[in-house]
Amino acid sequence: MKEQGYSVINPAKINSLLPEGTTHEQYMTVSIALLSTCEAICMLDGWKNSDGAKMEFAKAVEDEMIIFMESGKKAEGK
Repeated sequence: MKEQGYSVINPAKINSLLPEGTTHEQYMTVSIALLSTCEAICMLDGWKNSDGAKMEFAKAVEDEMIIFMESGKKAEGK
C-alpha cells in the first residue's frame, strides 16, 4: 500500500500500545476510530475468520470506502 502512495495505519500495531487488560470491545472502539480517518482499507487473507476484521469490513462498506484485498484484488465498498 505504501508503494502505491497510501499512508498506512496498522491498528494491531497501534492497539498493541493499549494497557494490559484492554477488552476486545475497547480494542475495536479504537480500531473503528482509526478506520474513520482512512479512505481505504486492506483486508488481509483470512479476514473472514476474525470477528474484529468483519466489524471493520462492515464499517468500510457502510462508509463506502475503497476496499483492497491482500490477494491484490480491489473491491468497491458499495
